[in-house]
Amino acid sequence: MDQYKRVMVGLEMTDEDVPAIRYAAMMAKVMSFEKIYFLHIVRDLEIPESVKEEFPELKPPLDENLESRMRQMVSEHLDPNLGVEVMCEVHEGDTGDQLLHWLKVKEIDLVIVGGLGQAEGDGSVPIEMARKAPCSVLIVPPGSEPSIDRILVPIDFSPQSGAAVQVAAHLAS
Repeated sequence: MDQYKRVMVGLEMTDEDVPAIRYAAMMAKVMSFEKIYFLHIVRDLEIPESVKEEFPELKPPLDENLESRMRQMVSEHLDPNLGVEVMCEVHEGDTGDQLLHWLKVKEIDLVIVGGLGQAEGDGSVPIEMARKAPCSVLIVPPGSEPSIDRILVPIDFSPQSGAAVQVAAHLAS
């Protein structure tokens, strides 16, 4: 199954990211991904002086600090022998807008989102991805373990429905 080659996983840099990383790892084994982008969006990369004074362990530049933490988190849950190229990136801006932008720029086939939006309590980013993403979307519930026991594929007889049925059949086999 060659449908998903380029995958993006949106991360919040919290423990809620672990299920999404584990799902990406599980699916990489089954779907033969070529490249996985792990992406974190932060509203503002500048660290205010008051925060620097209160938290001296936050060393600028913030994007490099976050990228290093992201690489550590990913390496704990993703087998390096999968043969998948892994990229970790940190960008600045609105989470939903930036994810949608980078999905297009990187020509992503599948986006995996987990606890995104949960920090604010509204879950709006997964909903926005489901509505607006130009690719397939996998929303991983917080605390879930990577397994696919049941698959539900709603269809409307469109070409996209046919593709969804093919993916579901591949995952089920």
